[in-house]
Amino acid sequence: MSINSRLALTIGGVILVAALITILFVNARMKEHALREAQDKAQVILDSRLAVHTYFSHQLKPILFDFAATNAPELGEQFEPVWMSSSYAVREMEEYFKGLHDIPYYYKEAAIDARHPDNEADALEREFIKRLNRDDELDLLSEIRIFDGEPYFTVLQRGETMEATCLRCHSEPERAPRGMVEAYGSERSFHRTEDEVVSAVSIRIPLEAAYTSVNQLTLQLAIAFGTVLVGLFCVTVILNKRWIFNPLGYLRDKAQAIATDPAHLGEQIKPPKGTELVDLANTFNSMSKALQIERNELEDRVRRRTMELETSNAKLRREMAEREQAEEMIRLVNQQLRISNEDKDRLFSIIAHDLKSPLTGLMTSTQMLAEDIDVFSEQEVTRLASELHKNTNHMMALLDDLMQWARMGQGNMEFILEPSSMHELASISLNSTQGVADQKDISIIIDIPRDMTAMIDKPMINTVIRNLLFNAVKFTPRGGEILVTARQEGDVIQMAVKDSGIGINKEKLSNLFTISRDKRQLGTEGEKGTGLGLVICKQFIEKHGGRIWMESKPGQGTTVFFTLPKGRA
Repeated sequence: MSINSRLALTIGGVILVAALITILFVNARMKEHALREAQDKAQVILDSRLAVHTYFSHQLKPILFDFAATNAPELGEQFEPVWMSSSYAVREMEEYFKGLHDIPYYYKEAAIDARHPDNEADALEREFIKRLNRDDELDLLSEIRIFDGEPYFTVLQRGETMEATCLRCHSEPERAPRGMVEAYGSERSFHRTEDEVVSAVSIRIPLEAAYTSVNQLTLQLAIAFGTVLVGLFCVTVILNKRWIFNPLGYLRDKAQAIATDPAHLGEQIKPPKGTELVDLANTFNSMSKALQIERNELEDRVRRRTMELETSNAKLRREMAEREQAEEMIRLVNQQLRISNEDKDRLFSIIAHDLKSPLTGLMTSTQMLAEDIDVFSEQEVTRLASELHKNTNHMMALLDDLMQWARMGQGNMEFILEPSSMHELASISLNSTQGVADQKDISIIIDIPRDMTAMIDKPMINTVIRNLLFNAVKFTPRGGEILVTARQEGDVIQMAVKDSGIGINKEKLSNLFTISRDKRQLGTEGEKGTGLGLVICKQFIEKHGGRIWMESKPGQGTTVFFTLPKGRA
């Protein structure tokens, strides 16, 4: 991604984040303001209604009762809710008020067993009244609640507390004024006690309309703010492109022209506007001129040296490679002091045939590719590369076998015995051969108890199992199976690697663990071998005081057995 695109995305992202934060902040503040308005409205309604109750309880009802007792006893005996019930008065005032103003809100003086059904408490209000009678310190509960899917600011406040003047109508039905029992019955709102909280004022102010208005205003603000920010973003991108990125693009094109075509070296560019870009252009012009001068000098020197090196380089590489390989092989042979002269002759024969032949092919192929690669097609180059890789792997396998065999003969290999899990060691060796087995669709099964241990040198026995598995894969056709087993027999562990391969005739079984060209044969898919793998296995097993042997019949597979000392308990 270009710097221009990154800068544009960064500026746009910063502007977008800033706009979102601002809009969300304004929206939250406006919703807080709407909530405060709802709180203020609820408080005004609450105070006005409580004022009515206070007026009735402390002024109107005491005076009228005293007046009735003195001047008109029959008036005090007859129930008249207009002046005897403050709840009735508040309910009537609510009806008048809602008729004059279209202001949606919910107001109720909720009571348990209320005489009028409009005042009967719902579940929320009923629980609050019970809490008021249990907790003298509780007076008010306000929160936002959802009713019918819409938010409301709700207020529940302590309502009327039963006073002595109220007990005439709320204690026992027999003491109630005439007409009250007939109007409301003898069950509801009787049997009250003095100081009992009998009601709670419940107010619900709808917030949906206020929130909708806030959201609409926020959307308008977002559109206006977004328009300004988009304009600012476009202006910033245009100016950046004109003042910075277009001049940089011109510099880039010139640099690319010089990089792809040396003929452009020494060309000069006109400095653009801006101090920083002028300095950059002047530096570029100086570099272009200096590179032109240096290139001309280098071309002359390179031309002379190239001709000299080309004539001697190929010959020198071939001679060095041949000498190094020969010296290494001679050193390995000289270090193997225990082998007989006959075995030395066989070893030299292996080196001469198995190493020189792929090395010669390798040198010939690389020389052909180095001198005239253009005449080869893509398929031919791929085939040569495959042959080079195959020959290289073969030489590396031979060198590895020779190195281990030589070190064993010198006594330079460490030999550390320790109790080791045979199942774990077989699994490690399996990991090394799994890839080769998968190429031939051969399954390798390990059937060794997990608690079986042997007293061994782990690297040596790992080499033994790995060599035997490679041999088994080599001589097993596609879709075959290899089984690795181990069982305890007295004080030794006997392991076996059994394959379902082509098998070996009886004449060749006798010299499989000696150095001989006669014993070597190609695998089921033409795989080559050095013939040293089984020799190394025999030396490593005998180093442990064990023995190794093989059982096979042509067409019925081969099983290689070897023994190891049992591990300590």
